[in-house]
Amino acid sequence: MNNKFLKLVGVFLITTLTFVSCGDDEPVVTTVKVQSVTLSSKKIEKKEGETEKLEVTVLPKNATNKKVTWKSSNVKVATVDANGLVKALVAGEAKITVTTEDGNKTDVCVVTVNQKVKKIQNVSLNKTELTLNIGATEQLITTFLPEDATNKKVVWSSADKEIATVDENGNVTAVKNGETKIKVTTEDGGKTAECKVNVVSVSKGDKFKQGQLYYEVTSINPKEVKVTSQKGKYGYPNWEDSEKPTGDIVINENIKYQGEKYTVAEVEESAFSNCSSIKSVILPNTVKVLGKATFYDCSSLEKVTLPNSLVEIGKSVFYKCANLKTVNIPKSVEKIGNGAFRMCPKMTTFTVDNENANFSSDDKGILFNKNKTELIRFPEGSAITDYTVPNVVKSIGKGAFFGSANLKNVVVPNNVEMIGTYAFKKCKSLLTVTLSNKIKTIEYATFGECEKLKEVKMPNSLEIIGGNAFNKCGSLTAIVLPKTVKELGYMSFSYCTGLTSILSYIEKPQEVTMNNAVFNEVNKTKCVLTVPKGTKTKYEGAEQWKDFSNIEENNK
Repeated sequence: MNNKFLKLVGVFLITTLTFVSCGDDEPVVTTVKVQSVTLSSKKIEKKEGETEKLEVTVLPKNATNKKVTWKSSNVKVATVDANGLVKALVAGEAKITVTTEDGNKTDVCVVTVNQKVKKIQNVSLNKTELTLNIGATEQLITTFLPEDATNKKVVWSSADKEIATVDENGNVTAVKNGETKIKVTTEDGGKTAECKVNVVSVSKGDKFKQGQLYYEVTSINPKEVKVTSQKGKYGYPNWEDSEKPTGDIVINENIKYQGEKYTVAEVEESAFSNCSSIKSVILPNTVKVLGKATFYDCSSLEKVTLPNSLVEIGKSVFYKCANLKTVNIPKSVEKIGNGAFRMCPKMTTFTVDNENANFSSDDKGILFNKNKTELIRFPEGSAITDYTVPNVVKSIGKGAFFGSANLKNVVVPNNVEMIGTYAFKKCKSLLTVTLSNKIKTIEYATFGECEKLKEVKMPNSLEIIGGNAFNKCGSLTAIVLPKTVKELGYMSFSYCTGLTSILSYIEKPQEVTMNNAVFNEVNKTKCVLTVPKGTKTKYEGAEQWKDFSNIEENNK
């Protein structure tokens, strides 16, 4: 009974299972969710350029979706690709984050990138030899190979600290005369470089000779010298004959002294005074000043090249340079001293750079200020005989026409208000001069030693005739003194031995200031003094006027 029942139950179960499995429905699939994600490293350190692959573990192991994404917090420091490969770029820190697609589960690895160590292969210094004056300091500069070496720390040392010391920045200080070596040593690899240091005693005023020329130290910092004469500007004579430079002189911009380079910045006054055998001179572009009488009486000097650095041409620089014919004045010149080109009888032309802001020249080779309101220098050797000063000119400079040998007749127009001292002195051929009616003063020696001067038309504005104004004008036969004259200077008409007529319109001679010897050596017996009507008695009682034997009244 029981066995029969069990058999029936078994048949029922088999039939039921068969029926279910033979149905039309698909089987049910179960999804396994991600519970966590873990990286193989939480922290890694890499040098620039290195890589490392991060491994990822997703749990549970039978999770349905194990896809992940990668991200770097600082792509400049480190990057990561889709496979977890991290690449270190530059020194710094970045966080690499992995994130699951299923559930956004994350893990982070901190990446530290260290600078790649570049070893020093060599070190060198900017100088291998250095000359310093006692007390001077100069810095030595290091250069490393490779330039981007990681550790550039160095140690400086001196072989003899009593001669020269060096600090941690490579500043070398000279202590006393002698020679030593300064060494630099790298902390990385112990690489070395050395500089030989010569310590000398150079002082301002030190004088030395190189070639034909003498130099004097004028500055230690910056290092500058000037060209000087054998005995200096206070020596007389400046040169011994055997030491005088001759021929063609070229002065270089720089010169070495005690192992150091010095700049030639100046040519001292009287430096070449009386060096009569110099033919030409080329000055360097470092010279700013030509001192007083630099080339005084260099009688053979024919050509001089002035540099674009020149600022000042001193007083009497080319005085008595008898063979100098032309001078080109560069744009840099700001000042030209009195008499700079005086007694240069062959000088025919001045040429001024168009860019010069202070001076100019015209097509006749005459030197003016920039806007031509002052006539500075008429070349002594000019062939011009008759000259009318341009109307734009307001003043004629000191010695402007001094020694102009060919000049015969000059007209000074009414715009001119002032004529400087010595303006026409020693114009040996000068015959006549017509003066501006604005001139109030004829300055000291304006027409001194004009031996052939016969006529001067004095303006009615004239108040003062200066000392020696017409001294030694032996051909002057007649003068007219306007009534405005208030003063006659010392020896103003002395040695005018040809003077036979003085026509004076001065009405109060006793009020005129008469300095000593106004008419010295004038033949006062032969010369007739004609005075305003009714004033003869006044002249006969006035000092110096009364010395004339023939005083006549003008009845016109």
